[in-house]
Amino acid sequence: MAVGLFAATALAVEGTTSTITGELVDMGCYLKSGMHGAGHATCGANCAKAGMPVGVLEDNGKVYTLDVPSKALAPEMAKTVRVTGEIFKGTDVIMPTTIRVQGEEGTWTKVKLPEKFVRKFETPAMK
Repeated sequence: MAVGLFAATALAVEGTTSTITGELVDMGCYLKSGMHGAGHATCGANCAKAGMPVGVLEDNGKVYTLDVPSKALAPEMAKTVRVTGEIFKGTDVIMPTTIRVQGEEGTWTKVKLPEKFVRKFETPAMK
C-alpha cells in the first residue's frame, strides 16, 4: 500500500490545495478495527515507525491518507494536526506541504518533513 502511495507522487497532480484538521491515525488499525485516540497513541506510533501509512481523521468521520513518510510523524500520533497540501483528484490522498500539530496550550507547531517530500511550490502563507 505504501509503495502505491509514493508512486502516486510521480503522477501529475490535478487536485486542489486544501487544509484539513483532525486526529493523526495509523491507517492499518483505524481501517481494520476503528482504533484511534489517546489510548491508541503508542500502538499508532509503533505502526508509523514500521512504515504503516498514516492519515487524518476529521471530526465528521472522513479520513485522508497522507502521502508522506509515516516515520516522521510517529511522535505525533493521536494528536490533532492541521495539514495543508494537494488532494489527488478523485481520491482521499493528500500530499502535504505543511503539517502542524496542536499543543496542549492550543498553539500550532510545524512538523519538519523530510526535504525531498516537501513540494517546491510551498508559499510563505503555507509556512
